[in-house]
Amino acid sequence: MYLDVIGHHNSELPYLLPLVTSCRLRTVDVSVQRLQRFVSRLAAAVHAADPRALVTVGSHSPPYCSDAQWLVGNISEFETRPRNLFSDAELRRAFVLRNGSLGRGWDAAGGGTLDFYAPHGYPYWGHDSITRLISPFHVPAQQYQLDKPALVGEFWDQVSDSESLTAKHWKDLWRKNGYMGEPWAGAHDRPPQRALC
Repeated sequence: MYLDVIGHHNSELPYLLPLVTSCRLRTVDVSVQRLQRFVSRLAAAVHAADPRALVTVGSHSPPYCSDAQWLVGNISEFETRPRNLFSDAELRRAFVLRNGSLGRGWDAAGGGTLDFYAPHGYPYWGHDSITRLISPFHVPAQQYQLDKPALVGEFWDQVSDSESLTAKHWKDLWRKNGYMGEPWAGAHDRPPQRALC
């Protein structure tokens, strides 16, 4: 059992603002630093309540769990600055004050960090070439140089504009591509009928 500390819509807010505004929806502007502090504090609270609990937060796709330099410039149509906002170092950095000291709220025992990443596996609709660079169904976890294990937390029934999710895609996600999830995938010889959250 694991806990995704906030729903994916909130965790993606810094990335989705351009998409949301193009749909003419109103949102509240939340700074990345405030989001990181919130995630860290929730993770620390969960770990304090149950040290065996695993904590994560959903992210749009694996590039948002990665600092892999090969992504920079290759997915600029999708995201100009892909980076890992939820690594241990980035969560700690969110509490650093101007004088370099750590501010209130950082858990010095290390409980305010994530145990694994939960990227999503949605296609970038209308852009198959980008989808093939950002989708866990197309890119092995090792290629993203992730510093923690990753479980694909949400996905669609399509792996690209023209390709449906099949049992082979689902099995390859953990067998060949190195993402967590074998217990779920091994239960049936077909992909799940709905997203796992």
